[in-house]
Amino acid sequence: MKLLLGESLRYKRLHEIQNNLKKVNDLEKKNYRTFNSKMKKSFTILFISLILLFSPKHSFAWGKKGHEIVAEIAFHYLDDSTKAKVQHYLRKMSIEDASNWMDEMRTNSYYDYMKPWHYINIGKDSMYVPSVKERDILIILNSAIAELRHKDSLKEKNVREDLYLLFHLMGDFHQPLHVGYGIDRGGNDILVSYIYKSYHTNLHKVWDFEIMDTKNISLEDCLKQYDS
Repeated sequence: MKLLLGESLRYKRLHEIQNNLKKVNDLEKKNYRTFNSKMKKSFTILFISLILLFSPKHSFAWGKKGHEIVAEIAFHYLDDSTKAKVQHYLRKMSIEDASNWMDEMRTNSYYDYMKPWHYINIGKDSMYVPSVKERDILIILNSAIAELRHKDSLKEKNVREDLYLLFHLMGDFHQPLHVGYGIDRGGNDILVSYIYKSYHTNLHKVWDFEIMDTKNISLEDCLKQYDS
């Protein structure tokens, strides 16, 4: 009985996302100009932050510290009113913790349905074809952004979860190996020797953790690059 109840709750949010996506698509067709400009600004800053972080001058990885810095940069450039609104929905959770919520939930089997949301597998010499059934990172990001455009029609807990998704998945999406080949599991099966480590590691881990840790990259470094 407990198992059946757990499975029912597990997929309840999935159905909510699908239903809400349909609703917001209908709303956008009727009145797209009602898009919240301040929320749009936050999306733009988050995109710009990620682009800057992956400029040729510096390359950053996306483990815990990387996700925190992505969120911190975006939050740094928001106006006070928008910051207050974001913090209202996050309640007592920090921006840094919110950006890593999805990874923290990996140890909780209740959230196993979210595991495929962190990446896209694309075959070599193939083009990406979206599929709502697959629910990959791009589908979930678009769904979260669409819902947040009409956040006033959502429950606060759903807005909060969409912010978790947005903060985290925007980082994952711009980590090259989260949009990679399924045949090598996004670089996890590619063993490499990293110049700053005395042991062998895998390519995915180098991008996720090793570069950030060995280069000791900080928020201040990123903000200086943004302002230069």
